[in-house]
Amino acid sequence: MKSLNKFLQISTLAWFLAIGTSQSFGQSNPNDQLTSARTSNVITSNSISSVITSGVMGGTGAFRMSLGRNNNYQFNPSSVIEAKQALPSVMVDNFKDPEEADLAFLCDSSFVNDLKIAHDSNHINQGSYLLNAHDGGLAGSVDLSNWSIWGTPVFSQFSNNIQPYTSNGSVKIALIGIEHNYEDTFISGVSFAFDSTNADTYNGTFNSRGATVSPYLVYVINDSLTADISMGFGVASLSSSSNGTGGPNYGSSVDHRYFLATGLTKRSDLGNKFSLTSRIVFNYFKDGIDSYVDSTGTSNAAVNTNLSQLKLGGQLAYETKRITPFFALYGLANSFNASTSQTTQEYSASYQTLIGVNFSKEPFFGTVAYQMERDRSQFRLYGGIRF
Repeated sequence: MKSLNKFLQISTLAWFLAIGTSQSFGQSNPNDQLTSARTSNVITSNSISSVITSGVMGGTGAFRMSLGRNNNYQFNPSSVIEAKQALPSVMVDNFKDPEEADLAFLCDSSFVNDLKIAHDSNHINQGSYLLNAHDGGLAGSVDLSNWSIWGTPVFSQFSNNIQPYTSNGSVKIALIGIEHNYEDTFISGVSFAFDSTNADTYNGTFNSRGATVSPYLVYVINDSLTADISMGFGVASLSSSSNGTGGPNYGSSVDHRYFLATGLTKRSDLGNKFSLTSRIVFNYFKDGIDSYVDSTGTSNAAVNTNLSQLKLGGQLAYETKRITPFFALYGLANSFNASTSQTTQEYSASYQTLIGVNFSKEPFFGTVAYQMERDRSQFRLYGGIRF
């Protein structure tokens, strides 16, 4: 654990230097930092969960590239519905393995296009030839490695209006990861998140630069049901300012953050291009801010928060080849405690709605979404370019 903490601290320093050093702001009390620090932790965890589940259940969660030596295709998430629409049913009927008919594997437009050409030319055997390559039947043709790398940038703009410790600002995250696919059943990996947060608080400003390491595992129970778990360990350098009667106070500290997310996801095809994704997830977030001395020479004690959350709901989507609009509704049950009362409390029960669009137009992909909760809102954007 010591070596991990050292690695995270070095990564955070490198990230801080890479994006540029800004003026150091601090405040005379670390309590107010907790709200924005916890927001960064929650957004990072949710982004990772979204990417690892969308990569399996379909969607445009991240750019993925197979590490196979002879791989002629860049494999990216393709939903079951999209893959089935790309291939005529007559070809699906000729698959030897029933599991192949579900097409729940990672493929890109070039791979699907080759299959369509094979069918249009009445080369059913050629279509099977390409699919058998997916199972490693053709040495030296299409080498589908079980290892892949992925990455995506994330931008989130948030507003916390729970009184009295309000804040609003933005979080920018660079997510990268490496994962292993074991027979399309167990998908394990580790992700690295480098984040930058800038916010205006009710009494000043807040800035942070952080790094998080998150191992994860996805178990594909069947073609429509998956279970996932991820946990994160990170550190962030914090700096903020507060407006006092004698002028602003400045200071800085370090946030040690942890999260755990485990959930169950079920995806159902409703017909007419509609799909329903139901999800239940348990989240746990912990933030601990070190003690420090502010610019006035005042010593400030360490503070921490713990948030446990149960989330239940679903997402309705209309899937087309290029654009997939969606609407989601979830219920939230929270259990929150802190070592201080001077931080934004959490409602014991709340709601979360999400409306947005997934888009995919070669070579671009991504998601634009607006999220609303009780006295909270968030705009989220992530995407990238396929190579």
